[in-house]
Amino acid sequence: MLVLSRKKDESIVLDGQIEIQVLKIKGNTVRLGIKAPASVKVLRGELSPFDVEVEIEKDAGMQCSASSTNLDMVALPNPFAVASAT
Repeated sequence: MLVLSRKKDESIVLDGQIEIQVLKIKGNTVRLGIKAPASVKVLRGELSPFDVEVEIEKDAGMQCSASSTNLDMVALPNPFAVASAT
């Protein structure tokens, strides 16, 4: 693990495309800003176990049943994930 110290308004860059900037420090809380391409998933660490795939039907008009063969696996967006700014 790489450990870095940063002050307010300083940043680090990952892989030349992801920038993490220290926006505010108050007590034992640090506010970070993250700039990343839309293709990069940014998720708070405590929420990663909830980032799961679910089965949904291709045709919204069909009733859901366990024996249905018209199902696809898709990843639904986590409502608690941090969205990247574009």
